[in-house]
Amino acid sequence: MCRHWEPCTTTIALDLRTTVELSRYTREKILVESSAFGTEEATPPTLPLSGPLGLIFAVVGYFGVHGLRVVIEATAPVRSGMGGSGTATVATIGALAKLLARAGGRDYDRREIVLLAHHLEDSLHANTGLQDQASATYGGVHLWRWNYSDRLDFDVDSLLVDPAELESHVLAAYSGKPHTGNRSGSVLERFKRTGDLEKMRQISLHARRLGEAIRDHDYRAAGRALFEEFEVRSEMMDQIVPDEDRMLVTSARDLGCGVRFAGRGGGGSIWAIGEADAITSLSAEWTSILSRREAGFVFPRRIAREGLHVTEPTRLQAGSGTLKPR
Repeated sequence: MCRHWEPCTTTIALDLRTTVELSRYTREKILVESSAFGTEEATPPTLPLSGPLGLIFAVVGYFGVHGLRVVIEATAPVRSGMGGSGTATVATIGALAKLLARAGGRDYDRREIVLLAHHLEDSLHANTGLQDQASATYGGVHLWRWNYSDRLDFDVDSLLVDPAELESHVLAAYSGKPHTGNRSGSVLERFKRTGDLEKMRQISLHARRLGEAIRDHDYRAAGRALFEEFEVRSEMMDQIVPDEDRMLVTSARDLGCGVRFAGRGGGGSIWAIGEADAITSLSAEWTSILSRREAGFVFPRRIAREGLHVTEPTRLQAGSGTLKPR
């Protein structure tokens, strides 16, 4: 239904790395270790797909390997809305694909990695998008156009903006409270209940305007686009901003910055875009607010120059921290 207006997403990948390392393990066993979710062992073909490490086991199961230890280290907080699950999936696929290519298997290009990561996550957690996986794979700052018809695909425009320039115009912070993880309250679920195509079209339009404004170095216009996108989402979602975080939103608006929560809202991370002097002032305000309540922190203002990246034969990284109106 949405293909008539060419749905878009603008993503900015923060340089919050997720690292996946592969090594040998007991034959016919798979061990997954996560700094966030602990350790779990499985014996194929039975895999623990419902737990917090289920998506990683699904990736390993897709490639049909065993005798493998997978170690995951992430820098973004759990359930921060920064695309952590998509990033870990991309890194695991990239690592396994590279390892198996050395043994005679085929290699995967970036587009294939994005689509495979999406299909695996969507099979376990219905109605997921592609933006987290795409941003983790490509890094940088991009405008995506999603093609939903007889097959799922995408086109991507690099916004050709110097990350060093954009870093002075973007700010992100962790609120100190994980997002709710409630999919029933998402924009997509609300759309399915109301059938309001116009609001979905508006969200996509503002995402496109955000990307175009960044490309044109017009950060005041970028702030307006993000603010307008946030307003549309607020009309569709219940309590997109928790009461305790409204001060973060208000301070951004008072300084003329666009602002919105990452992911579905309801906690997690918040981000803003605007003029450089306004963002500098906002950074000080957010730091003070979060310090007073002794929860949360402002992320370093670094944009990932690249996404999926090979550092050793069996060790790959992917950019995390996805800021994504869609």
